[in-house]
Amino acid sequence: MGKKRQFKRGDDKKGNGSGASSGFLPASQQPPPGIVIPGETVYEDRRPASGYQAPAPPSELSEEELELERVNREWLARKAARKAEQDAADAKLNLPVVHKKVDMADPFPATRELSEEELAEASRAAALDGGGANRDAAIDTNDAVTDIDDVDHGADLIEGADDAHGATTSEDSESSSKASAPPPVRQRKSIMELIEEANNDVELEAARRQLVASAWRARDNVYKQLFGKPAYVTPSSYREPSSEVPANFGKKDSVTDVDVATPGDTISEEQHLAVLAYGPDPQAPYWKYVTAGLATPWGQTEPLQVSGFGFELMIKTPTDSPWAAQFLRTLAFYTFNYSTTISQGVRLRLNSPIDPASESELRNAFIWYPDEAPDSLYELPSGLFSIMLVAGMTDEELRFADSVEDYGTWCIHALLKQAGYDQVTDPRRDCSSKSDNYNEMKNSVRNFAEMFRANREGKFTADDTSFS
Repeated sequence: MGKKRQFKRGDDKKGNGSGASSGFLPASQQPPPGIVIPGETVYEDRRPASGYQAPAPPSELSEEELELERVNREWLARKAARKAEQDAADAKLNLPVVHKKVDMADPFPATRELSEEELAEASRAAALDGGGANRDAAIDTNDAVTDIDDVDHGADLIEGADDAHGATTSEDSESSSKASAPPPVRQRKSIMELIEEANNDVELEAARRQLVASAWRARDNVYKQLFGKPAYVTPSSYREPSSEVPANFGKKDSVTDVDVATPGDTISEEQHLAVLAYGPDPQAPYWKYVTAGLATPWGQTEPLQVSGFGFELMIKTPTDSPWAAQFLRTLAFYTFNYSTTISQGVRLRLNSPIDPASESELRNAFIWYPDEAPDSLYELPSGLFSIMLVAGMTDEELRFADSVEDYGTWCIHALLKQAGYDQVTDPRRDCSSKSDNYNEMKNSVRNFAEMFRANREGKFTADDTSFS
């Protein structure tokens, strides 16, 4: 293996408080920046004893401030009790759970200044007769519920509430009856009503359509740069979606039912999923199939971190194969229906041949990085997305990948490359275990993965045949 290279920390070359400037230490023995080696002392910004000033003792609260603090605490306790009582009543009525944004500032007047409204309320409460029904009536008033402010793709409903603190009336009996009256039942809108209102917002629909159209164009340009011009597209109606809001938008009779079992061939206005087929070329003598629709921002009205589900799927075959496009649709429909995501390194058990019309041994698949897409992420106006390769593997190859800790998918990908299959999925191929040098290839990629893990964990030694 040769001598181990030793690196000197750049931040230890000069005196920077680490204490490593007096001699050379291996990188493994050098402390992090700011840590002092035993035997050396570094004084930084040490104040002389004469400059020390003891903190001033806390000032005692006046009787008025103590009274304000007590009233404020009582008001917060009553408000929390009312909220719990209202939530319990809502639960019995099966109303949707409503979350309220709470200001986490310190509520006590000893640590913050009270607003004019709070001072006026506290003064009115303190002037009342101690602890009677009048004080309860002044403090225990029902919260006024305002309209729903925001609905963001199924997120929590935000409820704004203004705490009304009114003055008491002159009649004690009327105040007592108001204090003991049960809180009114809140009239909330159902989830379906909220969704319907959001769907009827023409401005949001216009923003969504413009974002979908711009993302479609950007992804089309990415595909042209990576793969060229497609040989054909399924379905043939694949085209740039319209950015104009239809005149009958929002009408119930304008909604077209979409069959989620075959979204690639829908008759709806928007094309939800398509598969682009790219023919072979001298540099890549195989067919490539790429989805277009998983990264489309169907439910977005503004850019987010990722566009849509954040990925598109790709598979390579030696010949033009109809099963390849259908296989990608199956994975895409699973993502659509279950709102799940797929990432590189995932291994899938298909429980059937990858080509349903054959008796292929490839009954599993793994997700990896395609050679044709060197960048892990591509940018659209609606967010980022990645192109993920899907490759088939046999049961024996899956067992080998499962036997390698952490790096099983990398190992099976490297093994298939050494076996000559590369990233192409051929349902007619034999299992790589039938190769003459299968054990040699398997041990080679496994040892490389083990060495990589040991080096990453700091357990790698100079002897490449041993691990600490």
